[in-house]
Amino acid sequence: MLMDTLPLDLRDLPKEAGDKPAGAELGHINMRTTLVGEAERFYSIIGFKTAYRWRGAVYLAYGDYRHHFAFNL
Repeated sequence: MLMDTLPLDLRDLPKEAGDKPAGAELGHINMRTTLVGEAERFYSIIGFKTAYRWRGAVYLAYGDYRHHFAFNL
């Protein structure tokens, strides 16, 4: 398993996604924002549930997974 902690460049994402090997999966995405509540509201609208909150962060999951997204201050 490989993992990285590089910043996400949204402009480059489509190109990067095309370069991944077959069978690659997206794990956790951790994002820094001052709008943690807004992120939580948006993702709840599209079906994610708040898994937990901790120290100014919110962790959101789809289904029974522990969390797919984390939004931190």
